[in-house]
Amino acid sequence: GGIGKTTLAKLVFNNPIVSEHFDTLLWVYVSTHFNEVKIMRELLDTLCGDKHDNIKKSEELRLQDKLEYMLKSKRVLLVMDDMWEDNKKEKWDELLHPLLTNDANGNMVLVTTRKPSVATMVGASDCMKLEGLDKGNFWCLFKKCAFGDDNYKGERALEKIGQQIVLKLKGNPLAAKTLGKVLRRRFDVAYWRTILDDSEWAHKSDENDIMPALMISYTYLPVRLQRCFSYCALFPE
Repeated sequence: GGIGKTTLAKLVFNNPIVSEHFDTLLWVYVSTHFNEVKIMRELLDTLCGDKHDNIKKSEELRLQDKLEYMLKSKRVLLVMDDMWEDNKKEKWDELLHPLLTNDANGNMVLVTTRKPSVATMVGASDCMKLEGLDKGNFWCLFKKCAFGDDNYKGERALEKIGQQIVLKLKGNPLAAKTLGKVLRRRFDVAYWRTILDDSEWAHKSDENDIMPALMISYTYLPVRLQRCFSYCALFPE
């Protein structure tokens, strides 16, 4: 995660050319559990401006019918952000049914996911795999986050440590932003080296795993902010 999938999707979603092309633009954050009834409720909430919590899961066809009616003769762009589950083909087809049966041509569904198997399940016609930033651009981003200036020409020792940390982040913008803010608190060689040598780096599950960077950034938060973070984690996404 953190490579910029949602950011890119938002750029497309908010582009004036795109909004002029489609009659209706819909955005749903899916996350780890694909719940087609919850998603249909959210779509109807957006389209109608009121809540549909009173419709039970057993009344799924009622949701489908209303959604189909609301989208009839409209050209729709539906963004499904951060899909994880790749074994819900039947539920996916049920969700898309209202889009497939309306009278307009050119409906489009944009899915963001970190799993190629999800792209296979949804039958994606065009896949765009995002990679990390190249070395030059990533170093500029990191300096902007860590030093507050992408043209920083200050203490050379800090730059050298920063360059070693950058190698661990694999071009991931979220990792640069998160850890950069931690480093920016203290322009101190010993402090930066402590982060560089943190044992958490050894827990990477693969080359692109940014969890160690996120864990380190959490560890170096003030205790009061760690508590705020833990409190926020109690609420559903």
